[in-house]
Amino acid sequence: MKISPCRDAAAMDSSNLAQPFIRQVGRAVAILRTRNGWTQEVLASRMAVSQKAIAKFEAGNHDFRLSTVWRFAVALAVSPADLLATVADPDASTTARPRGPLHGLAQAGWRRVPAETADAIPVFDVQPRAGTGRARPEPLAVAWALPPTGRHPTETGMFLAQIRGDSMTPHLSDGDWCLFSEQFADIDWLGKLVLVRETDASGLSSWVVKKATGISLDAREARVLNLASSNPAYPLRQVHLDSRGDLAIEAVVREVLGGGLQRSRT
Repeated sequence: MKISPCRDAAAMDSSNLAQPFIRQVGRAVAILRTRNGWTQEVLASRMAVSQKAIAKFEAGNHDFRLSTVWRFAVALAVSPADLLATVADPDASTTARPRGPLHGLAQAGWRRVPAETADAIPVFDVQPRAGTGRARPEPLAVAWALPPTGRHPTETGMFLAQIRGDSMTPHLSDGDWCLFSEQFADIDWLGKLVLVRETDASGLSSWVVKKATGISLDAREARVLNLASSNPAYPLRQVHLDSRGDLAIEAVVREVLGGGLQRSRT
């Protein structure tokens, strides 16, 4: 994406009508980027632009087209309306979203470390939904962490991610951190919380966390894994076991580490 001046916006800027809005949109991008726990370099990588371009946009030093707002919204995994709503009320929900890649993990004894540290576990920005899922670009490792001394021996395929949504309450709260293990053939899914990935026609993926409750046959007598929510407001979901298809189990929750806003475990 090329962030370049727009002639129409520039014309407005000449009468000082557009500049306050341009600065507000740049601030909204910075707020949403920070809420995701991303540096400017991470956002620049996701948008295939330079870090300098992101810095200038966030500082309000670039005019833009509406298509630019759309590109930022896609990269930040929000709708354009969400981005513009942040312009109108930039402090909205700032207390409802833990900030920083390791927010909530430090209380559980996890430590942020350099990527090259032995036994470090990646922290992914995937933010799976305990709900209906939300389309996102491919996840990135935004940080690396080590578990508390004497706990959680690291294994190949482990990673950390933060949960969003309320479909698994009280087992998972919005904002909880989980330790995952990538799905392998020898892992027993039944009765466990699993991370499911669904890819749409455009290649964007959404992730949800559900409980694997059993195996049954669908109308075509194909074997399916039933995925249930703790919240009865959310319907049963199913994954076909005979082939990956568009839905696939990506990982199993090894431990719920907490850090969410409402803890009401049973």
